[in-house]
Amino acid sequence: MPFHDWEKTPNFDPTKISVDCPRWVTFKGSLLTKAQVMADNAHITQEFVSSDIAGEAFADASLLAFRDSSSFRAGELHHHMVQWSSDNNFSEVLDWIHNYVSVVKFFTHY
Repeated sequence: MPFHDWEKTPNFDPTKISVDCPRWVTFKGSLLTKAQVMADNAHITQEFVSSDIAGEAFADASLLAFRDSSSFRAGELHHHMVQWSSDNNFSEVLDWIHNYVSVVKFFTHY
């Protein structure tokens, strides 16, 4: 990936770069407000998922909020520790948050 010209200057300071905040959209790409984001995915509870799997409720994609890919930032896991901690199924993610990701286990020998 090529560097921008301003990154090559001797006085370049990466801490001074502004980064867009993550945004949320509907499945059709319409932007959501912060209040809508918190409310839109709140219906996805364990009970809702169980009833959907059992055929008692139907998932509606128009009720979901998605990260806007045009403002996506990788490495945001540590900002949502409460959500990851609320479910015991995410112990590996919590380990990444607290101890970083060990890439050694992802190596594949040929």
